[in-house]
Amino acid sequence: MNLNEFLELLQHPKAIPKDLELTNLVIKDLNLSKGSLANWTFRECDFVDCSFDDCEMPMGRFEACHLSNCNFSDCDLSDTHWNQCAIDKSVLQNTTLKRSEWLETQLHKVQLDSVDFSNSNLTSTKFESIKGINLIFDEISFYECLFSQSEFESCQGKASSWVSCEMPAIKLVHSNLENARFLGNCNLTDAQLTDNNLNDASFLEATLTSADLSECELENANFCDADLNHATLNRISAPRSVWTKSNLNGADLYGSNLMNTLLISARLTGTDFSATNLYGADFYQAILGDNSFFRANLNQTILADWQP
Repeated sequence: MNLNEFLELLQHPKAIPKDLELTNLVIKDLNLSKGSLANWTFRECDFVDCSFDDCEMPMGRFEACHLSNCNFSDCDLSDTHWNQCAIDKSVLQNTTLKRSEWLETQLHKVQLDSVDFSNSNLTSTKFESIKGINLIFDEISFYECLFSQSEFESCQGKASSWVSCEMPAIKLVHSNLENARFLGNCNLTDAQLTDNNLNDASFLEATLTSADLSECELENANFCDADLNHATLNRISAPRSVWTKSNLNGADLYGSNLMNTLLISARLTGTDFSATNLYGADFYQAILGDNSFFRANLNQTILADWQP
């Protein structure tokens, strides 16, 4: 189907069939509002300054497409596939992308507002200069994704998975990330992760050097073998969390709740525990030195075989 045939078809929305494919088209200034394009495939198409408001496109496929200055509002994009696409300077709001699949796709300067990505899979996808608010990431899977100069606020990502992702200096705040998994040497260097619900989350072997997790809820969180060198963890609530063999050298844990935590074999040189509740915490074979425990609660704290 050529461009003229496609434009003619759009004049008769009730006659639009399913399962059509468009290839190698350049589509500019097109209004696809309230269109029904379920199961359509767009292959190597360029969309410039297009509007997809209130558009129904479930099960659609975008293969090697480029979308620039496009707007998706109140759209159904559930179960869509995005393969080797580029989305630039576009807006997605009040849109569902549930169960969508993303492979080697790039998003640059995209604004995301109230978008539902739940149960989606994103592999080798790049997020550059993204601003996202009120997003739903429940049970989403990010694998080997790159986040650069991106900010996310007031999101929900329960049981989300972030594996082998590069997320340096990401801003991800005021969000519910309960039971999230940051695994596979996830890089969160200089990340701002303040005021998040991270109860039951895992940062196993993650890099959190100079990251800020202040005022986070981290009950039962797992930081085994994580690198938190010079991280800021002021006023965190992390009872029963596990920090075995983690690197907390120079970290700031001022005013935190670390009741019944496991700090076994942790590196704690220069770590600040001022005004911290360490009731029942276990420092077995931890490496301590040049620490501050000013006004800390050390009742029932286990310091057996600690190392200077």
